[in-house]
Amino acid sequence: MRIARTSPVDLHALGGALDEVARAMAFHGGGLELIEVSSDGAVEVQFDGLCRGCMFRPLTLYGTIIPTLSQVPGVSSVRARGVRISEESAERLATALSFSPEKSGAFRYGGSPLAHDATSESRAEQWDG
Repeated sequence: MRIARTSPVDLHALGGALDEVARAMAFHGGGLELIEVSSDGAVEVQFDGLCRGCMFRPLTLYGTIIPTLSQVPGVSSVRARGVRISEESAERLATALSFSPEKSGAFRYGGSPLAHDATSESRAEQWDG
């Protein structure tokens, strides 16, 4: 794990968010490992356990991991090693999960804006409203 000394990310909050996601993934025999936090707030994770080879990794990434980690102060982007998804598929998935990748531009995977930003409403707030 590499963490840049000058990272703007609240590491305590990031640890809590990662624990929250990892607990949910443990029910499926999987987990999540923090790989890197860059000096610009980019967070890279890797799927572990049974999740490493799961075909639903993009759904977990865009439906659970990105929305959770994006709430952490200082996080500017989230990506996962080994998750390959086309821009078109990511946009369809983002639409199905009710957030707009075009509006954020903050989260990038392979050079394309694909996920929601840290200022977007949480999933819980979307269901309440």
